[in-house]
Amino acid sequence: MTAAPSPPPFGKSAFQVKGVIYLGTRAFFDSQVQGGYAGLVEAIDDPALRAFFTQPFLSSSWYDVLPVAPLIEIEAKVMGLSLEDYLSRRTVFQADRDMGGVYKFLLRAAYPELVAPRLGRLLSQVFDFGKSTVTAVGPAQFRYRFDGWPVVLHRWYKTAIDIYGRRAMTLAGARSLELVLSDLTDASVLHGVQVGTFYVDLSFAR
Repeated sequence: MTAAPSPPPFGKSAFQVKGVIYLGTRAFFDSQVQGGYAGLVEAIDDPALRAFFTQPFLSSSWYDVLPVAPLIEIEAKVMGLSLEDYLSRRTVFQADRDMGGVYKFLLRAAYPELVAPRLGRLLSQVFDFGKSTVTAVGPAQFRYRFDGWPVVLHRWYKTAIDIYGRRAMTLAGARSLELVLSDLTDASVLHGVQVGTFYVDLSFAR
């Protein structure tokens, strides 16, 4: 078995995310957790990781996404939650922020058949890597394929797709919604990082 490659230094990988994600983490801890974001930073032992998260973030600028992997483990520990419970709570908070206002109104004015083919773009809006394709496999059934996604972040964006996808489709009027996400397959190495492919199967009724 080939050993997984060593990750690039924090802030140096070719896989980037918009700063709005890191600003969301700051807002979450400042509003939801005793000690706030400052308390979270104090819990980071690695000086390089701490330095990354004390830099100023701009919502539309690009930043290395791989530091998310160790950070979510620390975030869950600070809150005394399992990783799965923390990711769910944190993602619901972010979805409420992102899907409010005009976006919520537009989704409520749309049909689920129009929203479903566009769900793959939820990730491409904030990530500068990976590829997503969608195939209609029935009148209200879609399969999404995501290629080139870092393995180390799989649980993070699986949670994001599940919560954002359900929220968007429900707002658009979908009922009896089923959203099934696969594990990663076809692992390979890209820019020194192990990446893979996963699938999402969606079905709904109106």
